[in-house]
Amino acid sequence: MLQEEGARWRRLQDKGAARDEEAATEAHVCVEGLALAWLAGQRGLRTLSDYPAVPSLARVPSTRRPDAELWKDPMRW
Repeated sequence: MLQEEGARWRRLQDKGAARDEEAATEAHVCVEGLALAWLAGQRGLRTLSDYPAVPSLARVPSTRRPDAELWKDPMRW
């Protein structure tokens, strides 16, 4: 999955279909990969600390729990 996502971004960049901002940010982090790594950890599966497009920095658990009403005013976070 991560290889396919990387190939998709390369194709978009080659065609000029990805903005520079997207290529510099979103092309390097796969949200689906982050979700799968999190789910694996929740199920007790061992995972590596880093995968392509799934950086360990993005996997640091939050020490704060968001307020249940945060969705009403996300800028409060």
